Amino acid sequence: MTLLTGLLLCLPGLKVGAAQAEMASPADIVVAFQTDYLCWNNQTVAAKADHTPADNIAMAEKTYREMLKKYTLPDFVGEPVAYSSEPLHDPAKEKIVSVKTQGGAAVVTTKFPQQFYTPTYEYRLVYQQHRWYLTAVDLVDDDGKYPSL
Repeated sequence: MTLLTGLLLCLPGLKVGAAQAEMASPADIVVAFQTDYLCWNNQTVAAKADHTPADNIAMAEKTYREMLKKYTLPDFVGEPVAYSSEPLHDPAKEKIVSVKTQGGAAVVTTKFPQQFYTPTYEYRLVYQQHRWYLTAVDLVDDDGKYPSL
């Protein structure tokens, strides 16, 4: 099984164009993204041993962009891809602490408790075409915000 095939099999988070996507709240979108991100990260790390470093990066980038299509508007341009044995997002551990909506915008704030560090993330979303889309995910700490989507 290729990384792309494996990724497509494990992305149950959100069905684009389905009634569920139209009814999903900003929090639902965040949890679905976390679920798909974790699956993508784990598949990418597992496939790492089978390919050259350049091929790993190319495949990770391609599969990440495919995953993001479910959550972002078509013209979205994100940050460089990042993955590791310690994933940045995990819906079983990363907890939503607040959801703020104003008009067609939302910010979902999460905390991801870890042994020595508890990162805070802000997921920014916009409501268009009858559903919510991610526009940014920022790591937030005492020094500022760092883009990570």
